[in-house]
Amino acid sequence: MESAAEFIRRLNPDVQVTHLPLRLDRSNALELLADWDLVVNGCDNFPTRYLVNDACWFAGKPLYGRLLLFDALSMEFRGIRLDRNPNCSLCGARPTVTALIDYEQFCAQR
Repeated sequence: MESAAEFIRRLNPDVQVTHLPLRLDRSNALELLADWDLVVNGCDNFPTRYLVNDACWFAGKPLYGRLLLFDALSMEFRGIRLDRNPNCSLCGARPTVTALIDYEQFCAQR
């Protein structure tokens, strides 16, 4: 984490980086997001990505991040834009996700 913070400081010394040395889970996600105006998605795994998305939704915080495809042969990224799904279990017409979930059991590698 410290190397990432240092890299960001070199890019823009006006950016304040706050290191929170703890594991994000459903018991602390809403509390951790409470003090921030927006959240930037830098998650490196699906359970955390889904938890951050849900926490931002429940907290009413904007979440910034992109869905990208990477072609290693051509070394190219391609952005993907998805339309809102009216059947979404979180934000759809009839949501079934009504509280934060720890997604490890849903995203387990088989």
